[in-house]
Amino acid sequence: MTKLPRPRSTGNAGVHEVMAEFERIGWGPVSTADSDSGTDIWVQPTDESLDLLRCLLGVQVKSGPSYFDRSDAVDGEPGWWYYESTPDHFEDWAHHRDRHLIVLRDLDERVSYWEHVMQSAVVSTGQGRKIFVPAHQTIDEDHAAELRRIALSLPPVLSFEGTVLDPPETISPESELRYALIAPRLITSPINFNPDEPIRAVEAVAMLTQGRFRELSIIADRNEEVPDPRELDAEADWAWRFVAAIWDRVFNDAVEPLRSVAQTAPDPACAAASSVFAACALARAERHQEAISILVPLIEDGQLGPIDRAWVLVQRARASSEIGDLSRCNADATAARDLLERLPGEITKSAIAAAAEWLVAISVSSESNDYRQVAVASDTHASWWQSQRAAWGLATALDVGFRAWAQEMSVTLGGSRDHGEADLFGTELCTDLAAAHSAWSHFASLGARLQI
Repeated sequence: MTKLPRPRSTGNAGVHEVMAEFERIGWGPVSTADSDSGTDIWVQPTDESLDLLRCLLGVQVKSGPSYFDRSDAVDGEPGWWYYESTPDHFEDWAHHRDRHLIVLRDLDERVSYWEHVMQSAVVSTGQGRKIFVPAHQTIDEDHAAELRRIALSLPPVLSFEGTVLDPPETISPESELRYALIAPRLITSPINFNPDEPIRAVEAVAMLTQGRFRELSIIADRNEEVPDPRELDAEADWAWRFVAAIWDRVFNDAVEPLRSVAQTAPDPACAAASSVFAACALARAERHQEAISILVPLIEDGQLGPIDRAWVLVQRARASSEIGDLSRCNADATAARDLLERLPGEITKSAIAAAAEWLVAISVSSESNDYRQVAVASDTHASWWQSQRAAWGLATALDVGFRAWAQEMSVTLGGSRDHGEADLFGTELCTDLAAAHSAWSHFASLGARLQI
């Protein structure tokens, strides 16, 4: 007599049981658990008349007794915390174009508990993330209407109008340094400058990336909580040592402090940001092989999140192009582009994707270049903001030049534009860190001509 095979794992059994529960409320589930895509089931909901709705709901299932070992309560509601050691899956689920649920399946009690994965529901643990799954939310007819509303809801769309004054609150902690280097206005804005208010290290990084050296010095002088960026303190917190290393690089052309900081980064996101900065500093000094050597370990150890991995790949591609290794340049840029194509929209992602598209184009024969695609990919929020800052700098430089020509002797109190050089410096640095080589060359040329 032939015996049926036993389920391969509790996870596999849990997926099938959760699918059966969706089928019982008239919804159409399809399993993708074998693909290891981060989504075990895709469900097509139905309305009250059981007519299929034109939307999908993603479901990630976790089953087995270990998920129910420790119960807890949030705001008086009993339930369980679900943890992941890295933020990647939570970021994907929260920002996916289709809404996602995390489902804890109790195989013994045959009950499935769910929570809608939203950025506001996800809690940082320092390294990874967690989410609370309440005991009263179960997959059954009683909750079908609530699940339907979730499936039909649109993912949050972040508006960037007005962010010059009020940066958005949706940037995840592990993404902040990347934002500070590529889109610093979303971390701190010049319009919000308050010299008597202490700032975090990531805000100091963003100020340096914008060329706001004088403002940062004033804040450090007036607030004991803010270390002086002009002094390298080996005992300081890692993020503040990164700030000091950037300052040392800008004013003293020092690279070794950046390399040292990169080697002691506390987590993969910090390692990516500091290593990219160090690699860009080395590349400016024509030390491209050394720049590549800093980036290689990050690519090989597999610990980076997808956007950070693409960021490091495009920087290695850029350095490879500078030494004539177009094969490596193309491979890295293509890998970065393909990786980013599968991710939801994000400001730094689009800036890095634009750099990848340009590097792919320059690393192949001119006959096969699609420059239209390069132009489309380069039309990003980051490039608009860079052009805006460059325009501010050039307008200030023009005004200063005209006043000098007219021999005007008036003095403007409180001005801190540094003849437009700070704005052009910030624009040049942001494009450099984003690996936007063509834009970086253009803004570097403008800045050099302005200094001359």
